[in-house]
Amino acid sequence: GDAMAISAAFLYGVSNILQEHLAVRYGCTVVLAGLGVAGGLVSACQLSLLPDELASVRDLNWQPFEVALLGGYVTALWLFYSLAPVIIMHAGSAFFNLSLLTSDFWAAAFGALVLHEPLSL
Repeated sequence: GDAMAISAAFLYGVSNILQEHLAVRYGCTVVLAGLGVAGGLVSACQLSLLPDELASVRDLNWQPFEVALLGGYVTALWLFYSLAPVIIMHAGSAFFNLSLLTSDFWAAAFGALVLHEPLSL
């Protein structure tokens, strides 16, 4: 598990560096269009390889609360991936990666100080 986590963090950092290069060179619109096309292709491959997944999603009993939660999640991801190229272009990928790393610290501090949850090591 540790090797996978380290390799995933390394590859995420590499992708942010490439994203910074593309955003500075071609602009945020091209980067966002490329992310959209890549995401669409990955989703199409997943649906073609796992056809039962579409049927299981269709058969779900959708309640308004679950739809609202899913909509909030999709909105948060949309905002994150829409603003990420702008932040990376203006501040750099090092700043972006460090700010993501410090968010874990602030989440742990909030949990310990406000929610009174014990810290796990």
